[in-house]
Amino acid sequence: MEKKITLDLSKSQISEDSILKFQSRAKDIHKKLHSGEEAYTGWVDYGVDLSEELISKIEKTAQDIRKECTAFVILGIGGSYLGARACIDMLGNTFHNQIKSETPKIYYAGHNMSSAYYLELLKVLEGEDVTVCVISKSGTTIETSVAFAIFKEFLRDKYKDSFADRIIAITDIEKGVLRPEAEKNGYRTFEVPDSVGGRYSVITPVGLLPIAVAGIDIRQIIGGNRHAYKMYENADLKDNDAYRYGVARYLLNTELGKDIECYEFYETKLKNLTEWMKQLFGESEGKCGQGLFPVTVEMTTELHSMGQYLQEGQQIFAETVLNIENTGAHISIPQELGYDSSWTMEKLNSIIAEGVIQAHRQENMTPTIQINIKDLTAHTFGFMIYFFEKACAMCCYLRDIDPFDQPGVEKYKANVRQIIKKG
Repeated sequence: MEKKITLDLSKSQISEDSILKFQSRAKDIHKKLHSGEEAYTGWVDYGVDLSEELISKIEKTAQDIRKECTAFVILGIGGSYLGARACIDMLGNTFHNQIKSETPKIYYAGHNMSSAYYLELLKVLEGEDVTVCVISKSGTTIETSVAFAIFKEFLRDKYKDSFADRIIAITDIEKGVLRPEAEKNGYRTFEVPDSVGGRYSVITPVGLLPIAVAGIDIRQIIGGNRHAYKMYENADLKDNDAYRYGVARYLLNTELGKDIECYEFYETKLKNLTEWMKQLFGESEGKCGQGLFPVTVEMTTELHSMGQYLQEGQQIFAETVLNIENTGAHISIPQELGYDSSWTMEKLNSIIAEGVIQAHRQENMTPTIQINIKDLTAHTFGFMIYFFEKACAMCCYLRDIDPFDQPGVEKYKANVRQIIKKG
C-alpha cells in the first residue's frame, strides 16, 4: 500500500535502538487499543465500520443544506469543530467566503466568548440565508450553549415559526439537554458516538457533515481513514510510522529533555490542521505534570519572530516540520528577480524550509522530526487524521496516562458553574 505519510527521524537525535526498545510495550498498547474494551476507543475502527446508510444520510443532508442556505454556521468548541475546520481550510479555497460558489459560506461560532465577534458575525449574516449546525455531546458546554441561544434568537427573528428547519444538532443519542430539545422542536439530528471523544471525532458526523456541506468528498476522506487503518494495524515499530512518531515524541521529552514541540508548517493550508493537533496532543497528553507543550509556528510568516527564538533562544523545544510533497499549486517566480523559468514559489518554499532546518541544527543541534505528507487531497486528509490519533494514543499510554479524558477541562467548567450559581 502507498504511504500517504512518511516519517523522517534522521535529524531527531533519536536512535533506532531507542525506538525499538519499546517494541514489547507497543505491542501491548496496540492490543489494548484494538481490544474494544477501553473507554473512548471507538474511533479506532469507526471509519472502517461506517455504514453506507449513514454515509448516504450525511451526503443527502449536506446536499439539502447547500440548496437551502447561503451561509452555514458551525457551532462548537475544540474537538467539536477543529477537525472539520482543518479539512475545509486544507482542501477548500482560502478565500471561499469572498467568491461566488455553489456551496454556502462557512462561519464558525461557539468557540469563544467575544461579544465583538458575535456582533460582527450576526451583522454579516443579516443578508444571508442561514443554517446552523450545533455540535455538542452534552449540550451544556458553556461557549457553545451561549452561542446556540444567541443563534436561536437570531433564527426566530429571521424565520419565525420555521426557525427549527434551519437547525441541525449533532449530539449524544440520549444523554444531555440537546437531544430532547432537538426531538421536541424537530431539528435534524446526527449522533455523536458514545465511544468517541470530541478530539477523536473527525471521522464521525461531527466532522463529516460540515465537511460535506463545504463540498468535499467525504467518501474519499473515509477511504483515506480506512487506508491508514490497514497501514497501521500492526504493532511493528520498524514499520508502523504512527507508533514510531508516538514513541519519538515520548523520547523527545524523557530522553532528550525537551518540554515543547513546535509544529511548523510552510504551507498555510495546514494552519488549522496544526490547531487540531494542538487540541489532540495538548488535551490528551497534558496530565499528571507530563507532556510536551504543543505550539504552532507558521512559516515563512514567523521566521522573523519565532524563527529568531528557535535559532537563538532557550533550547527547550523540538521541532516537527510538516512538509507537503505536492501542493498541486504552482506559480512561477518572475524572472526579473534573477530566477530562471524553472523556479516556482513552491520550489523556493521547500528550499527555505531546508535552509531553516540546517541553520537550527548547525547552531543548536535542535531535534527535528519531519513528517512528509503526500498531497492536499481528501484521501490524504483522512489518512493523516488516523495517523496522528494513533500516534497520540501511543505516546500517552507510554506515559501511563489516559489519552481520552480531560479532568483539567472538567475542573474549570465546574468552577465556572459554581461562580455563576453564587451570583
